[in-house]
Amino acid sequence: MPRTASTIPFGRVTVINRGPDTAVALSYATVWFRNTWAWGYGTPRPELSRYDSNTIELGEAGLGEFKFWMEDAPQQLYTENESNNERLWNSPNISLTRRMRFTAI
Repeated sequence: MPRTASTIPFGRVTVINRGPDTAVALSYATVWFRNTWAWGYGTPRPELSRYDSNTIELGEAGLGEFKFWMEDAPQQLYTENESNNERLWNSPNISLTRRMRFTAI
């Protein structure tokens, strides 16, 4: 496959235990988008979906489409995390989602 802007990796994380003892090292990848869709300008929400057992496919109107690949990927866990405006700022909630919900894929 030719290397294009969409196929060149833009980040890599490697976790290595350099200590004298064997230990479990946990690393949690996070994908985050600024909540511009709630500002009332008609901006669509970003989309995340399972592409295969090691890959999350991401799409955002201004950034385009990406794939987030994980070697030896564990079970994928997705969440919708909107702020609870009523509780935090005493103003009406914009969406019906007020608590984190996790969906295992």
